[in-house]
Amino acid sequence: MRTRVLLAATAVLLALTPGAARADDVPPPPKPLPAQTEAKPRSTAPWIAYSALPYSEAAGPARGYLGAGDVRLVRSDGVDDRAVTTGPATEFEPTFSPDGVWIAFSSDRADVRAGRTDIWVVRRDGTGLRRLTTNLNARRPAWSPDGTRIAAGTDSGIVTFTATGKKAADFVPVTKNDAGHVDFAPTWTPDGARLLFTRTTFANGAATGQSIWSAPAAGGKARPLLGSSGPSGYLSQPDVSPDGKFVTFLQADASGTGIWLVDISGSPIGRLAHSATGLLNTPTFSPDGGWILFTHSGRDGNSPSSIRLVNVDGTKTRVVTRITRGNYYAPTWDPSATTKP
Repeated sequence: MRTRVLLAATAVLLALTPGAARADDVPPPPKPLPAQTEAKPRSTAPWIAYSALPYSEAAGPARGYLGAGDVRLVRSDGVDDRAVTTGPATEFEPTFSPDGVWIAFSSDRADVRAGRTDIWVVRRDGTGLRRLTTNLNARRPAWSPDGTRIAAGTDSGIVTFTATGKKAADFVPVTKNDAGHVDFAPTWTPDGARLLFTRTTFANGAATGQSIWSAPAAGGKARPLLGSSGPSGYLSQPDVSPDGKFVTFLQADASGTGIWLVDISGSPIGRLAHSATGLLNTPTFSPDGGWILFTHSGRDGNSPSSIRLVNVDGTKTRVVTRITRGNYYAPTWDPSATTKP
Protein backbone atom coordinates (compact mmCIF):
# COMPACT_ATOMS: atom_id res chain seq x y z
CA MET A 1 0.00 0.00 0.00
CA ARG A 2 2.81 2.40 0.96
CA THR A 3 4.55 1.69 -2.35
CA ARG A 4 1.41 2.57 -4.35
CA VAL A 5 1.03 5.84 -2.43
CA LEU A 6 4.65 6.81 -3.05
CA LEU A 7 4.34 6.05 -6.75
CA ALA A 8 1.18 8.17 -7.01
CA ALA A 9 2.84 11.07 -5.18
CA THR A 10 5.90 10.82 -7.44
CA ALA A 11 3.67 11.01 -10.53
CA VAL A 12 2.01 14.14 -9.23
CA LEU A 13 5.34 15.80 -8.48
CA LEU A 14 6.62 14.99 -11.96
CA ALA A 15 3.51 16.45 -13.51
CA LEU A 16 4.00 19.65 -11.55
CA THR A 17 7.75 19.95 -12.31
CA PRO A 18 8.57 22.38 -15.17
CA GLY A 19 9.92 20.60 -18.24
CA ALA A 20 8.84 17.20 -16.98
CA ALA A 21 6.32 16.61 -19.79
CA ARG A 22 7.45 15.50 -23.27
CA ALA A 23 6.47 17.50 -26.33
CA ASP A 24 4.11 14.80 -27.55
CA ASP A 25 2.28 14.90 -24.20
CA VAL A 26 1.18 18.53 -24.64
CA PRO A 27 -2.65 18.61 -25.07
CA PRO A 28 -3.98 20.08 -28.32
CA PRO A 29 -5.46 23.59 -28.24
CA PRO A 30 -9.15 23.69 -27.26
CA LYS A 31 -11.73 23.55 -30.05
CA PRO A 32 -13.80 26.72 -30.53
CA LEU A 33 -17.16 26.72 -28.80
CA PRO A 34 -20.15 25.98 -31.06
CA ALA A 35 -22.07 29.05 -32.20
CA GLN A 36 -25.06 29.85 -30.03
CA THR A 37 -28.37 29.29 -31.82
CA GLU A 38 -31.92 29.96 -30.65
CA ALA A 39 -34.08 26.95 -29.96
CA LYS A 40 -36.37 26.27 -32.85
CA PRO A 41 -40.07 26.63 -32.02
CA ARG A 42 -42.05 23.42 -32.00
CA SER A 43 -44.35 24.92 -34.62
CA THR A 44 -44.69 28.00 -36.81
CA ALA A 45 -48.45 27.65 -37.31
CA PRO A 46 -50.55 30.74 -36.46
CA TRP A 47 -51.58 31.35 -32.87
CA ILE A 48 -55.20 31.02 -31.76
CA ALA A 49 -56.61 32.52 -28.56
CA TYR A 50 -59.62 30.79 -27.05
CA SER A 51 -61.75 30.37 -23.93
CA ALA A 52 -61.59 27.11 -22.00
CA LEU A 53 -64.44 26.36 -19.59
CA PRO A 54 -63.60 23.18 -17.63
CA TYR A 55 -66.11 20.67 -16.37
CA SER A 56 -66.29 20.43 -12.58
CA GLU A 57 -67.91 17.95 -10.23
CA ALA A 58 -67.56 20.15 -7.17
CA ALA A 59 -71.30 19.84 -6.53
CA GLY A 60 -71.23 16.05 -6.88
CA PRO A 61 -70.90 13.67 -9.85
CA ALA A 62 -74.56 14.04 -10.80
CA ARG A 63 -74.44 17.84 -10.62
CA GLY A 64 -71.34 18.74 -12.58
CA TYR A 65 -71.15 22.22 -14.05
CA LEU A 66 -68.90 24.39 -16.15
CA GLY A 67 -66.29 26.11 -14.02
CA ALA A 68 -64.73 29.54 -14.43
CA GLY A 69 -63.09 30.03 -17.81
CA ASP A 70 -59.56 31.06 -18.72
CA VAL A 71 -58.00 32.60 -21.82
CA ARG A 72 -55.50 30.28 -23.48
CA LEU A 73 -53.30 30.11 -26.58
CA VAL A 74 -52.68 27.24 -28.97
CA ARG A 75 -51.26 27.03 -32.47
CA SER A 76 -53.59 26.05 -35.29
CA ASP A 77 -51.88 22.64 -35.52
CA GLY A 78 -52.67 21.95 -31.84
CA VAL A 79 -49.12 22.58 -30.55
CA ASP A 80 -47.89 24.82 -27.70
CA ASP A 81 -51.14 25.07 -25.73
CA ARG A 82 -50.65 27.47 -22.81
CA ALA A 83 -52.58 29.68 -20.36
CA VAL A 84 -52.72 33.46 -20.64
CA THR A 85 -55.02 34.10 -17.65
CA THR A 86 -55.86 31.91 -14.66
CA GLY A 87 -57.91 32.32 -11.52
CA PRO A 88 -61.43 32.15 -10.11
CA ALA A 89 -62.90 34.72 -12.52
CA THR A 90 -64.63 33.82 -15.76
CA GLU A 91 -62.51 35.17 -18.61
CA PHE A 92 -63.57 34.51 -22.16
CA GLU A 93 -64.14 35.85 -25.70
CA PRO A 94 -60.49 36.80 -26.38
CA THR A 95 -59.47 38.79 -29.45
CA PHE A 96 -55.99 39.78 -30.65
CA SER A 97 -54.92 43.32 -31.43
CA PRO A 98 -54.00 43.75 -35.12
CA ASP A 99 -50.27 43.56 -34.31
CA GLY A 100 -50.77 40.37 -32.28
CA VAL A 101 -49.22 41.84 -29.11
CA TRP A 102 -52.34 42.34 -26.96
CA ILE A 103 -55.44 40.29 -26.23
CA ALA A 104 -58.72 41.93 -25.22
CA PHE A 105 -61.26 39.74 -23.43
CA SER A 106 -64.42 39.74 -21.33
CA SER A 107 -64.00 39.16 -17.59
CA ASP A 108 -65.99 39.35 -14.36
CA ARG A 109 -62.80 39.49 -12.23
CA ALA A 110 -63.84 42.89 -10.83
CA ASP A 111 -67.19 41.52 -9.62
CA VAL A 112 -67.17 37.71 -9.65
CA ARG A 113 -70.14 37.44 -7.31
CA ALA A 114 -72.44 39.52 -9.53
CA GLY A 115 -70.97 38.08 -12.72
CA ARG A 116 -70.98 41.45 -14.48
CA THR A 117 -68.31 41.64 -17.12
CA ASP A 118 -66.03 44.35 -18.43
CA ILE A 119 -63.35 44.46 -21.09
CA TRP A 120 -59.75 43.88 -20.06
CA VAL A 121 -56.52 43.63 -22.04
CA VAL A 122 -53.34 41.64 -21.44
CA ARG A 123 -50.20 40.96 -23.42
CA ARG A 124 -50.11 37.54 -25.02
CA ASP A 125 -47.44 36.47 -22.48
CA GLY A 126 -49.84 37.25 -19.58
CA THR A 127 -48.26 40.55 -18.51
CA GLY A 128 -49.62 44.10 -18.55
CA LEU A 129 -53.15 43.26 -17.42
CA ARG A 130 -55.46 46.26 -17.23
CA ARG A 131 -59.15 47.08 -17.23
CA LEU A 132 -60.65 49.18 -20.04
CA THR A 133 -64.34 49.52 -19.07
CA THR A 134 -66.19 49.93 -15.79
CA ASN A 135 -69.80 49.05 -14.95
CA LEU A 136 -70.85 48.55 -18.56
CA ASN A 137 -71.44 44.79 -18.39
CA ALA A 138 -69.47 44.77 -21.65
CA ARG A 139 -68.81 41.61 -23.66
CA ARG A 140 -67.35 40.27 -26.90
CA PRO A 141 -64.65 42.88 -27.67
CA ALA A 142 -63.45 43.44 -31.23
CA TRP A 143 -60.37 45.51 -32.20
CA SER A 144 -60.66 48.02 -35.01
CA PRO A 145 -58.42 47.22 -38.02
CA ASP A 146 -56.05 50.09 -37.13
CA GLY A 147 -55.84 48.97 -33.50
CA THR A 148 -56.96 52.29 -32.02
CA ARG A 149 -60.48 51.35 -30.91
CA ILE A 150 -62.43 48.43 -29.50
CA ALA A 151 -66.11 47.65 -30.06
CA ALA A 152 -68.18 45.69 -27.56
CA GLY A 153 -71.76 44.88 -26.68
CA THR A 154 -73.10 46.42 -23.44
CA ASP A 155 -76.41 46.63 -21.57
CA SER A 156 -77.22 49.82 -23.49
CA GLY A 157 -76.11 48.63 -26.94
CA ILE A 158 -72.95 48.40 -28.98
CA VAL A 159 -70.25 50.99 -28.25
CA THR A 160 -66.71 51.73 -29.36
CA PHE A 161 -63.95 53.23 -27.22
CA THR A 162 -60.23 53.90 -27.35
CA ALA A 163 -58.06 50.82 -27.00
CA THR A 164 -56.22 52.44 -24.08
CA GLY A 165 -59.47 52.90 -22.16
CA LYS A 166 -58.18 56.21 -20.75
CA LYS A 167 -60.70 58.56 -22.36
CA ALA A 168 -64.06 57.92 -20.74
CA ALA A 169 -65.66 60.68 -22.83
CA ASP A 170 -64.54 58.93 -26.01
CA PHE A 171 -67.18 56.17 -25.77
CA VAL A 172 -69.21 56.27 -29.00
CA PRO A 173 -72.66 54.62 -29.00
CA VAL A 174 -73.20 52.70 -32.24
CA THR A 175 -76.60 51.13 -31.52
CA LYS A 176 -79.13 51.43 -28.71
CA ASN A 177 -80.93 48.52 -27.10
CA ASP A 178 -84.60 48.77 -26.22
CA ALA A 179 -87.52 46.53 -25.22
CA GLY A 180 -87.78 45.29 -28.80
CA HIS A 181 -84.17 44.27 -29.47
CA VAL A 182 -80.67 43.72 -28.05
CA ASP A 183 -77.48 44.05 -30.13
CA PHE A 184 -74.25 42.20 -29.35
CA ALA A 185 -71.17 40.40 -30.78
CA PRO A 186 -69.82 43.19 -33.03
CA THR A 187 -67.13 42.74 -35.66
CA TRP A 188 -65.47 45.35 -37.90
CA THR A 189 -65.29 45.52 -41.66
CA PRO A 190 -61.64 45.61 -42.82
CA ASP A 191 -61.89 49.30 -43.77
CA GLY A 192 -63.06 50.16 -40.24
CA ALA A 193 -66.13 51.96 -41.57
CA ARG A 194 -68.87 49.62 -40.36
CA LEU A 195 -69.71 47.09 -37.69
CA LEU A 196 -71.63 43.87 -38.23
CA PHE A 197 -73.40 42.44 -35.19
CA THR A 198 -76.13 40.13 -33.91
CA ARG A 199 -79.59 41.53 -33.16
CA THR A 200 -82.04 39.53 -31.04
CA THR A 201 -85.65 40.70 -31.23
CA PHE A 202 -88.22 40.42 -28.43
CA ALA A 203 -91.97 40.55 -27.98
CA ASN A 204 -93.44 40.64 -24.49
CA GLY A 205 -90.05 39.78 -23.09
CA ALA A 206 -89.60 36.61 -25.19
CA ALA A 207 -87.07 36.24 -28.00
CA THR A 208 -88.71 36.10 -31.41
CA GLY A 209 -85.72 36.04 -33.75
CA GLN A 210 -82.04 36.65 -34.31
CA SER A 211 -80.32 38.10 -37.37
CA ILE A 212 -77.18 39.82 -38.69
CA TRP A 213 -77.22 43.63 -38.89
CA SER A 214 -74.78 46.36 -39.94
CA ALA A 215 -74.26 49.96 -38.79
CA PRO A 216 -71.70 52.75 -39.32
CA ALA A 217 -68.89 52.48 -36.77
CA ALA A 218 -69.35 56.15 -35.93
CA GLY A 219 -73.05 55.58 -35.20
CA GLY A 220 -76.01 55.90 -37.54
CA LYS A 221 -78.84 53.95 -39.07
CA ALA A 222 -78.55 50.16 -38.78
CA ARG A 223 -79.78 47.80 -41.49
CA PRO A 224 -80.14 44.03 -41.81
CA LEU A 225 -77.43 42.27 -43.79
CA LEU A 226 -79.50 39.33 -45.03
CA GLY A 227 -82.76 39.57 -46.91
CA SER A 228 -85.36 36.90 -47.57
CA SER A 229 -82.79 34.88 -49.53
CA GLY A 230 -80.78 34.14 -46.40
CA PRO A 231 -81.04 30.90 -44.40
CA SER A 232 -83.91 30.55 -41.95
CA GLY A 233 -83.53 30.20 -38.20
CA TYR A 234 -81.53 32.17 -35.65
CA LEU A 235 -78.49 33.87 -37.22
CA SER A 236 -75.66 35.23 -35.07
CA GLN A 237 -71.93 35.79 -34.50
CA PRO A 238 -70.82 37.29 -37.83
CA ASP A 239 -67.21 37.66 -38.93
CA VAL A 240 -65.95 39.45 -42.06
CA SER A 241 -63.20 37.99 -44.26
CA PRO A 242 -59.86 39.90 -44.36
CA ASP A 243 -60.55 41.07 -47.92
CA GLY A 244 -64.01 42.34 -46.94
CA LYS A 245 -65.79 40.22 -49.54
CA PHE A 246 -67.44 37.52 -47.38
CA VAL A 247 -69.21 37.01 -44.07
CA THR A 248 -69.41 33.84 -42.02
CA PHE A 249 -71.94 33.34 -39.22
CA LEU A 250 -73.75 30.80 -37.08
CA GLN A 251 -77.21 29.52 -38.01
CA ALA A 252 -79.45 27.56 -35.63
CA ASP A 253 -82.84 25.92 -36.19
CA ALA A 254 -84.70 22.72 -35.34
CA SER A 255 -82.27 20.68 -37.48
CA GLY A 256 -79.19 21.76 -35.49
CA THR A 257 -76.46 24.38 -35.86
CA GLY A 258 -74.45 25.31 -38.94
CA ILE A 259 -71.64 27.56 -40.17
CA TRP A 260 -72.64 29.62 -43.21
CA LEU A 261 -70.85 31.75 -45.79
CA VAL A 262 -72.41 34.69 -47.68
CA ASP A 263 -70.95 37.52 -49.70
CA ILE A 264 -70.76 40.98 -48.13
CA SER A 265 -74.04 41.97 -49.77
CA GLY A 266 -75.77 39.08 -47.99
CA SER A 267 -76.18 36.69 -50.94
CA PRO A 268 -75.78 33.10 -49.66
CA ILE A 269 -72.86 30.98 -50.88
CA GLY A 270 -73.51 27.90 -48.81
CA ARG A 271 -73.35 26.02 -45.53
CA LEU A 272 -69.84 24.87 -44.62
CA ALA A 273 -70.45 22.77 -41.52
CA HIS A 274 -73.45 21.37 -39.64
CA SER A 275 -74.22 19.39 -36.48
CA ALA A 276 -77.60 17.87 -35.72
CA THR A 277 -76.75 17.00 -32.11
CA GLY A 278 -73.86 19.25 -31.02
CA LEU A 279 -73.50 23.01 -30.85
CA LEU A 280 -71.30 24.82 -33.35
CA ASN A 281 -70.18 28.29 -32.29
CA THR A 282 -68.21 31.49 -32.99
CA PRO A 283 -66.90 31.12 -36.57
CA THR A 284 -63.99 33.37 -37.53
CA PHE A 285 -61.81 33.74 -40.65
CA SER A 286 -58.11 32.90 -40.72
CA PRO A 287 -55.70 35.78 -41.52
CA ASP A 288 -55.30 34.48 -45.10
CA GLY A 289 -59.08 34.13 -45.52
CA GLY A 290 -58.83 30.47 -46.52
CA TRP A 291 -60.11 28.80 -43.34
CA ILE A 292 -62.83 29.32 -40.75
CA LEU A 293 -62.25 28.50 -37.10
CA PHE A 294 -65.15 27.38 -34.87
CA THR A 295 -66.01 25.25 -31.87
CA HIS A 296 -68.07 22.05 -31.64
CA SER A 297 -69.47 21.17 -28.21
CA GLY A 298 -72.14 19.06 -26.59
CA ARG A 299 -75.34 20.50 -25.20
CA ASP A 300 -73.98 20.34 -21.65
CA GLY A 301 -70.54 20.53 -20.07
CA ASN A 302 -70.32 16.79 -19.46
CA SER A 303 -69.41 16.00 -23.06
CA PRO A 304 -66.52 16.46 -25.51
CA SER A 305 -65.65 19.84 -27.01
CA SER A 306 -63.26 20.71 -29.82
CA ILE A 307 -61.82 23.61 -31.79
CA ARG A 308 -62.04 22.92 -35.53
CA LEU A 309 -61.19 24.31 -38.94
CA VAL A 310 -63.13 24.17 -42.19
CA ASN A 311 -61.88 25.63 -45.46
CA VAL A 312 -64.05 28.21 -47.21
CA ASP A 313 -65.36 25.80 -49.83
CA GLY A 314 -66.37 23.29 -47.15
CA THR A 315 -64.32 20.39 -48.56
CA LYS A 316 -61.76 20.02 -45.76
CA THR A 317 -62.09 19.97 -41.98
CA ARG A 318 -59.69 19.22 -39.18
CA VAL A 319 -59.53 19.30 -35.38
CA VAL A 320 -57.12 21.73 -33.70
CA THR A 321 -57.58 20.49 -30.12
CA ARG A 322 -60.20 18.74 -28.01
CA ILE A 323 -61.21 17.93 -24.44
CA THR A 324 -63.39 15.08 -23.18
CA ARG A 325 -65.51 17.22 -20.86
CA GLY A 326 -66.04 20.98 -20.81
CA ASN A 327 -66.49 23.70 -23.40
CA TYR A 328 -64.23 25.54 -25.77
CA TYR A 329 -65.61 28.91 -26.80
CA ALA A 330 -64.84 31.95 -28.99
CA PRO A 331 -61.52 31.02 -30.61
CA THR A 332 -59.88 33.80 -32.59
CA TRP A 333 -56.79 34.11 -34.81
CA ASP A 334 -53.69 36.22 -34.39
CA PRO A 335 -54.22 38.58 -37.37
CA SER A 336 -50.50 39.36 -37.59
CA ALA A 337 -49.71 35.75 -38.54
CA THR A 338 -47.91 35.27 -41.86
CA THR A 339 -47.82 31.47 -41.96
CA LYS A 340 -50.56 29.17 -43.21
CA PRO A 341 -52.91 27.42 -40.74
